[in-house]
Amino acid sequence: MVIRERFTDKVAIVTGAGGDIGREIARRFAREGAVAVIADINLKAARETKKLIDEEGGRAQVVQVNLLKSEEIRNLVQAVIRENGRIDILVNNAGIGERTTLLETREEMWDLIMAVDPGSVFRCTKYAAPEMIKRGGGKIINIASMMGMIGMGSPSYSAAKGAIIAMTPIVAAELGPHKINVNTVCPGFILTKLNRSMLETRIGDQVIEKIPMRRIGRTEDVAALVTFLASDDADYINGAIIPLDGGMGRFLDLGEDYRTYDPFREMKEN
Repeated sequence: MVIRERFTDKVAIVTGAGGDIGREIARRFAREGAVAVIADINLKAARETKKLIDEEGGRAQVVQVNLLKSEEIRNLVQAVIRENGRIDILVNNAGIGERTTLLETREEMWDLIMAVDPGSVFRCTKYAAPEMIKRGGGKIINIASMMGMIGMGSPSYSAAKGAIIAMTPIVAAELGPHKINVNTVCPGFILTKLNRSMLETRIGDQVIEKIPMRRIGRTEDVAALVTFLASDDADYINGAIIPLDGGMGRFLDLGEDYRTYDPFREMKEN
């Protein structure tokens, strides 16, 4: 059953909505009354997302798009306008990455990650924002990463997500007068098909030990924050960079001995 609440009759584009995180975001919008536009280069995965939304009684539109190509993004925007007459929300979720050291990183892969991650945020925002301006406002939510905020992960992925973070306040300042809010969510470790096998090993236990909330994030956690930022309740939040990592990015765990050590013990005893 669709819960028609915050997004009744609104139109939300979610890039990369064939993947786990994008799929959950699209489903959450559809459950709350929005038309979820599933924008993905992987047509099979996009159709699987639409099938789930259809089964839940929601509304969805599939548009296959290569986010490296401005012409295809313009076509995406035009297809959404033809079908629905409006664009209210854009979630720049699509992204790629690799786990390599600086010396192992191939230049062509560096260029591709930069073109897809911050590049698609730039291109999608550039072509969707004018339609929002015509309608008097909208919401844009970018998905970056905790790894763009702290020294963690591969240089290429961290740099790409860091670029999205750096772009956010500038774009928010430019579009704010048009009543368009631009914010960025920075997930930490989120359980997806891509990392499930790793997180179910001892590595996952080690990761959890570094997270104050003592659990891995869920795709539902990301969808909940994204839909809040897209709602009227977030109308005065603009240019924000919001971690979604269970506190991991602001907590340096030096071990149990350090956490329990009392440097004033001798003083107290005397």
